[in-house]
Amino acid sequence: MTHFAKMTKVYKSLSFYRRQLFEEAKSYGWPVVRHLLLHYPTDPEAYEQHKQFLLGEEILVAPTHNKCFFSWSCAYNKEVYLPAGEWTHLWSQQNYTGPTNITVHAPLGEPAVFYKSGSAVGQQFLANLNENGIVIQQ
Repeated sequence: MTHFAKMTKVYKSLSFYRRQLFEEAKSYGWPVVRHLLLHYPTDPEAYEQHKQFLLGEEILVAPTHNKCFFSWSCAYNKEVYLPAGEWTHLWSQQNYTGPTNITVHAPLGEPAVFYKSGSAVGQQFLANLNENGIVIQQ
């Protein structure tokens, strides 16, 4: 229940961005959830990424797909490809410059999520998370 409550707060914190993306979908026909190639068509590595996605253009998500039944035996690390640009890991606030492949710690409740460094969407997402009780140190 604790995990579900936390993820509900994360979902709520993104409501402003989802509304923006739904408007883009209505106006331009763009999908809300996007393959990297949509925004990085000249990046051959982006074409190969089938286990991560963009939420709009500003947020990159790389879900963990392991079935681990005992938390003490799980590595909880996730390999992520970051396309060109500056990206900030949501939970650690560490910055990365793409294009690059990295491995980040992604335990239950802290999936591999990145936002474009310095973006208004990223800053609003952080503010909303803090307002909803999920404190991210900046």
